[in-house]
Amino acid sequence: MVGNPPSKSPSLVNYPACDEQVQELATELWANKQIRTGRASLETVKTQAGQLVTELYPPYDSTVVLLEKLGVHPDFTASGSIRYIHRSLPDRDIYFISNRTSVPVDDVCLFRDGTLNAELWDAVTGEIRYLNDLTQTGKGVSLKVKLDASQSFFVVFYRSGRADEATKPDFPEKRMIATLEGPWTVAFDTLWGGPEEVVFDALTDWTVRPEEGIRFYSGIARYSKQFDMPETTGKPEIFLDLGMVKNMARVRLNGKDLGVVWTSPWQVNITDAVKEKGNTLEIDVANLWANRLIGDESFPDDGVKDGKWPDWVVNGTQRPSRRYTFTTHRFYKKDDPLLESGLRGTVRVMKETYNY
Repeated sequence: MVGNPPSKSPSLVNYPACDEQVQELATELWANKQIRTGRASLETVKTQAGQLVTELYPPYDSTVVLLEKLGVHPDFTASGSIRYIHRSLPDRDIYFISNRTSVPVDDVCLFRDGTLNAELWDAVTGEIRYLNDLTQTGKGVSLKVKLDASQSFFVVFYRSGRADEATKPDFPEKRMIATLEGPWTVAFDTLWGGPEEVVFDALTDWTVRPEEGIRFYSGIARYSKQFDMPETTGKPEIFLDLGMVKNMARVRLNGKDLGVVWTSPWQVNITDAVKEKGNTLEIDVANLWANRLIGDESFPDDGVKDGKWPDWVVNGTQRPSRRYTFTTHRFYKKDDPLLESGLRGTVRVMKETYNY
């Protein structure tokens, strides 16, 4: 604790006994001057401006000065682009680090409770790998970190033991070895107003397409393409980079389900599925419901009126309008902006660059 003892409860629960309880606790906690957290010790620590610390909640700089004098170093330090959470367990310390920005971050992180026995856990892919590029310092363990836009990892430090050695760099670089150019065949669900099949000459946003069935479409559409692969053998691993997806995608290559991507980096590992010739790629993309709701506002309202369900719902008959959706409240207007949808950006094949 750093600060001067409180004199009152911030709550009115059990007032006025709550104030008396707070005062009793404060007296007990601040009585031991050796702990050096009471008023007497704080007043011996000056801020960077030379002012005495007398506030109930001292300025951050004053707190840092006091903790440094006590030999307490920051739990975690990095640039302002990385946020963190730290949890301690009996046999390990777990740090969650996250890039809070929409651009890649290359930084050095310092973990006060780190050790040289550490693993990197990717909660998105489930991958766990051992870390080698760790340096012991007087204030903890440092690690050079590379995070893609909005990417996050768990860094797990073990107090003893380690199962194996690292088999690749901590944050391997990737180089592009192919770009999937040319048209894509895209199939929409006709039950939700989309065309059964259409050819996209380029990966464009659904909302700028001339077809109303695509512009206002909400649901899943399947992108299909055939391609050959110039490099398929040996390590390092090969990845398919989707550029950006609005909003989720499931990837299948040569009939093998490679999983779902829902956040940056929009990549899947294709090492075990790709082949040299005749690859069949299928990407199922799902967007949000807003576009279909906005599109339905161009048709007559056949929903709840005067607090009553419409007859077609009650009787289970065909609805009278051309709407596809039904809600108990109209959240959108027909002129509201549509939300970007579909497979966005360039689809590339990437390969890690290292020799192990």
